[in-house]
Amino acid sequence: MAANKNTNIVLLGLGKVGRELVSQVLASKHALTFTALADSRGVIGAKDGLKPTQVQTAITTKAAGNSLAALPESLSASQLCAFLQSGSILVDTSASDATTPIIKEALAKGC
Repeated sequence: MAANKNTNIVLLGLGKVGRELVSQVLASKHALTFTALADSRGVIGAKDGLKPTQVQTAITTKAAGNSLAALPESLSASQLCAFLQSGSILVDTSASDATTPIIKEALAKGC
């Protein structure tokens, strides 16, 4: 039997819908890993997957009404594309047209 391959997720938008998605993914038994979480001003990411504590800190930060840019490990939103890898799942819960270039790049990379 083949080992489960981890599937990487890049999430745009950590409003109520995005935070609920994160909660459901973390509660699932599927091999899913967040490689990047982004809002309009900041990104946190790790090519080998964010640690659960990083994900929880991001959720807490956003629930408090702050941007991911407030986190010490945050990168500028323009650096998000560095975390797009072939086979990744890109989820956009942002409801913003500003994500269109990121979605196009993700498609070009095979996400």
